[in-house]
Amino acid sequence: MRCSMAHIPRSALILGLDWQFQAQGLAPRWWMRLRVMLTSVVVACLTVTAFA
Repeated sequence: MRCSMAHIPRSALILGLDWQFQAQGLAPRWWMRLRVMLTSVVVACLTVTAFA
């Protein structure tokens, strides 16, 4: 349970870094839409696993 919950903040931190790269023009426009979608799926799966 602790392992799954530890990955949720890491996913948010990586998403924050991607957001900064997007703001600086270092990532393509479509990247953040993909990252938000993938991060949402990962966090949902980790949350279900942590509380199952």
